[in-house]
Amino acid sequence: MLHVALLAAMMSLSAVMTLFMARVAMTGRYGTSSAALGLFFGLTTVSAGCLLATLLWPDTALQQWRAVIGAVSLPALYLHFALGSVPEDRPGPAVLWHLVPMLAVSASVLTGAFWAIDPILLVTYGVYLWALTRLLRHGARHFRGLGPHLGTTLVWLRIVIMVVYASLALEVAIFTELARGGAFEASLPLLLSTALFFGLISYALLGAMGRPSLFEHVYNLLAVNRAAEQSFSDLLNDRRISLATRLIDEDPERPLLDIMYASGFGAKSNFYRQFNRRMGITPAAFRAQGVSGRRVRHQEACLRREGKSFLNHE
Repeated sequence: MLHVALLAAMMSLSAVMTLFMARVAMTGRYGTSSAALGLFFGLTTVSAGCLLATLLWPDTALQQWRAVIGAVSLPALYLHFALGSVPEDRPGPAVLWHLVPMLAVSASVLTGAFWAIDPILLVTYGVYLWALTRLLRHGARHFRGLGPHLGTTLVWLRIVIMVVYASLALEVAIFTELARGGAFEASLPLLLSTALFFGLISYALLGAMGRPSLFEHVYNLLAVNRAAEQSFSDLLNDRRISLATRLIDEDPERPLLDIMYASGFGAKSNFYRQFNRRMGITPAAFRAQGVSGRRVRHQEACLRREGKSFLNHE
């Protein structure tokens, strides 16, 4: 079943992002903001698990508690941005107000007032969408402390807002479909909603594994970034390309594929892209350029030797 496969994959990816953000929260000055984002990914992992259990065992009551998780996930995501403007920002007592949606949904579940859950979640979505949009509108002022990383943070915020809007529309579609007697496990809006969050988490994970465009303002606080003034992946690729150019110069006859592996690259496309980005030419062109240069220098040396021999003969 496609629903099950997507949910299992989403659980795995969001668990990885939870651990990643927990590490960043412990090592960076933006600890509170990073912890809030880690909480969001952690809650996403649990929510996906509850939904997966509901699909596999329809009689389980976990679906109701998934609504409780949803009521605290969006506030956590909002706090990531709200607290990400100042490195040493610490939440005050007012942050406890963000627990109100979760407490309201929990009370509805415990008292059996299930009719109240959807209105509470709808209001929660509306309030936090307004809050996130307001942050975006005043982003240049709110995130001014991020300096050169302002642009990437605003892009991440725009993506999140679009995902939340789409998620709200899909949740309404799921509710409507179920109210008409549709099967939960065969719901197309549910599949689309799962795919949407899978895409969001995948995009975040790719940003974390490669150049951390989504999290530059927290990544730059790690030791390597502070020392090198660039992301770890850029620093690593600089060293790899430097090694590749040295290996090409030392042995022009050595196969480029061998040099690629020796310098630490695992894919030809990435090797050529990184090489061209730093050297302005392809590895093959660099090698040809080096061979041509050595040939010219060799010819010049021969001419100098012949000239000296001719003068001595004279």
